[in-house]
Amino acid sequence: MTIALYEISVPVFRHGLNTLHRILDKAAAQANQRGYPLELLLHSRFYPDMYPLSRQLERLSQIPLETCSLLTRQPLTTFAFAAADFSQYQQGLLHSLTQLDQLQPEAFVAATVQPVISELAGETQHFVDGLHYLLQQAQPNFYFHLTTAYNLLRHNGVQLGKLDFLGYQAAR
Repeated sequence: MTIALYEISVPVFRHGLNTLHRILDKAAAQANQRGYPLELLLHSRFYPDMYPLSRQLERLSQIPLETCSLLTRQPLTTFAFAAADFSQYQQGLLHSLTQLDQLQPEAFVAATVQPVISELAGETQHFVDGLHYLLQQAQPNFYFHLTTAYNLLRHNGVQLGKLDFLGYQAAR
């Protein structure tokens, strides 16, 4: 059985970004309902040496594009975050989704046999091929930031549940 890198990368990243977009919509609605500034959430963090929510959101919009660009050898432009405005983080997610929509499955074929060299936290990582890079670094990194963003929102009172994280639309 052959694993198509496109099928285990682009749709997975799209699902995560769409899930995060819905989670942020819920956060915005709840902040508005409770009467507190939404931007307060952007500065929240668990520990002083950890990224705040704003940086988690930036990384979540960048990781899929960096990953797919490395796998396809095609340039993808990341969103330029300029201000600490909540709507800008939503725009960054939508930008990433639009960039992912431009990719074709054929562009990923060569990455199944080519070695991949990547940087993570200042360390150079060598992978035998794109599949190993995707499964051992890119997706775990993406889910690390997605989980952290979800948990920061939960910790700060946004009412979310497991189905929100998994991206399911619960019948209400």
